[in-house]
Amino acid sequence: MLLAKDCKKVDCNIAEVIDDYHGLIKVVADTRNEFEIYEKKALKISEFQEYKTTVSRKRKRKLHADESRDGDVQLSGRDHFRVNTFNVILDNLNSELRKRCAAYEKIQEKFSVITEFGNLDNREIRKRAESLTNLYSSDLEPSLDDEFVHFHAYCTEKMIEQNSPSDLLKLLHANDLYTEFPNVEIAYRIFMTLAVTNCSAERSFSCLKRVKNFLRSTMTANRLNSLAILCIESDVPQRLDCEDLIDQFAIQKVRRVCL
Repeated sequence: MLLAKDCKKVDCNIAEVIDDYHGLIKVVADTRNEFEIYEKKALKISEFQEYKTTVSRKRKRKLHADESRDGDVQLSGRDHFRVNTFNVILDNLNSELRKRCAAYEKIQEKFSVITEFGNLDNREIRKRAESLTNLYSSDLEPSLDDEFVHFHAYCTEKMIEQNSPSDLLKLLHANDLYTEFPNVEIAYRIFMTLAVTNCSAERSFSCLKRVKNFLRSTMTANRLNSLAILCIESDVPQRLDCEDLIDQFAIQKVRRVCL
């Protein structure tokens, strides 16, 4: 899927993912009205050319004393599949895509000073930069709004038309502007390093073969996860001082009473 490939790019950011989600939502909505096209494709590769409800005997529901069959609608096998299977799957998919897209849009709204940088005036830049500073008070200084206004004036003076976050971050580093706009550069780095995937991390099966063998068949999930992380991030444990860790462990577990 195109969305999955875009999310794996190094310079992918939330703004691009939201645009991809909007396109995918539109594709799913258009697909709902193209049942005939997908039906023809399915019939070409399927050995069955008739719907099950078409060849099977229809069951009649037992009526209660105060009911009648005047309002009952009898759907054909084709219509039954389209209404109760095809449309239901697409509607559920559309709903899940919109839910995920809304979560991304909520995060993007906090960084609107970056995503809408080229379309804002100085007043809006200061307002949104102040909001971002309050959100990341430990990383950004109160002078962020002044730096963004200055950076906006610089881009306007240089007639820079590329307003994507990745291009502007490259511009800051290519021209050594991060010394002049340090907080702007930090804000862009925070935005560019936000995770754009919402699926859980997959285990490395190559590492699992070394971690869990026939001698560890009764290992619980918590210990397996911890050992897998140690094996995957092996470069970090190798830099640790084992003697210091042993001393700390011995101090915590010592039971001898000091006389």
